[in-house]
Amino acid sequence: MHLVSQGLGLRNEGGYAFRDWEEFENLSREIRAFCEARNDPDVPADERIPADVMPTSFELRKAGRYDLCCAIQIHCGFYNVARRMGLYCEGGYEVQSELFRR
Repeated sequence: MHLVSQGLGLRNEGGYAFRDWEEFENLSREIRAFCEARNDPDVPADERIPADVMPTSFELRKAGRYDLCCAIQIHCGFYNVARRMGLYCEGGYEVQSELFRR
C-alpha cells in the first residue's frame, strides 16, 4: 500500500507526500505543531502536556497521526528524534544509553 501511495504521490494527514518525511525539518515542524496544539488554552487543563515533551506513540495514534509515527521510525525512533529536537522523552535518555552500554 505504501508503494502504491508513494507512486501516486498521495499525501497523508500532515499534507506531506511519504518521501517528504525523509527531511527531518518536515517531521520537526509537524511534531512542534502537535506539541503546541496539545498545550492550547482551549484544551482542558488536566489534559495539557508541556510543549517541550515528545509525544508518545499512543498520543499520536490516538490523534490519528500514524504518519508521524512512521516518520519518527524513519529517523531512528522516538528517543533520537526527541534528542535532535531538544524535547524531553518519556523514559529518559538514560534508558537508551544504558541499553547501549551492555
